[in-house]
Amino acid sequence: MQKNQTGLRGFWGTCSMVVAVLVGSLTPALADEKILGDFIGSWQSDDSAFGRVARSTLSWTPTLDGKFVRLQYAIRTKEPANEKPFFSGIAYYKQMDTKFLSAFWADSIGDLHPIRATLTDKTLVAIWGKAGEKQGRTQYQIHDTGLMTVTDWILGDDGWRQFNQINFTRDKPVTENPMREDMK
Repeated sequence: MQKNQTGLRGFWGTCSMVVAVLVGSLTPALADEKILGDFIGSWQSDDSAFGRVARSTLSWTPTLDGKFVRLQYAIRTKEPANEKPFFSGIAYYKQMDTKFLSAFWADSIGDLHPIRATLTDKTLVAIWGKAGEKQGRTQYQIHDTGLMTVTDWILGDDGWRQFNQINFTRDKPVTENPMREDMK
């Protein structure tokens, strides 16, 4: 009986390894994908934000061995010039497959939101928040000109209402995908 149990454990162990290899080969090879590669870098804007003359910065950075992309966002008043942002936030995005991402957002207002996002060409649409609570949508769109437009909506009883839109330019022009070689 002891010999039979050992044989079964060996059989099931082998089956488990075969299933793991098969499932692994069926899932997209995301390690070879460059997560949000077109977005990576530093962006800035002198557009008004939330009705104020502002200087906004946006930074997309690969982090944690390239498994996540960190988004840092800050808005500072320009008149009077202020070093401390009147609004800032941070998000961590993880690519789930070639089109979908999962993330979370935290900001200086004290909000903390889960994010479900889709990536199509050079447009990332992030739906943040939870049903029955505060919910919003942010679209990050890179235009052929290299300009990035960030548009924010909030979900109310009467549907989506846009509350902010800022046009960003990249701090440094990028001639190729800016992902570092070790992030592949």
